[in-house]
Amino acid sequence: MLRSGPLRDPVISGLSLATLERHPYAAADILLREGMDAATDKDVIFNLLFLNRCSDVFKAEREKPIGRKVKQGTARERADVPYGTIEYHVGVSADRASP
Repeated sequence: MLRSGPLRDPVISGLSLATLERHPYAAADILLREGMDAATDKDVIFNLLFLNRCSDVFKAEREKPIGRKVKQGTARERADVPYGTIEYHVGVSADRASP
């Protein structure tokens, strides 16, 4: 059964911060008990390093055009709108809006 949103899902809304913080430690405990060989460790670590580098490069490249727009006088919030995003401003009064 599909639910209307993540906040209404009792499984997600019932999670506390402490429960979420325990999940990585529980996964690490399972891996320690089952054992991992060095090749698997190496693959996991290199993949994480690669993804981290991709993320860092993406953030730096994304910041360049935003910085140029801010220097030209555009507000930071407005300059942060992704390219290709179309903003629609509809002038419908509240009494004419459909429910």
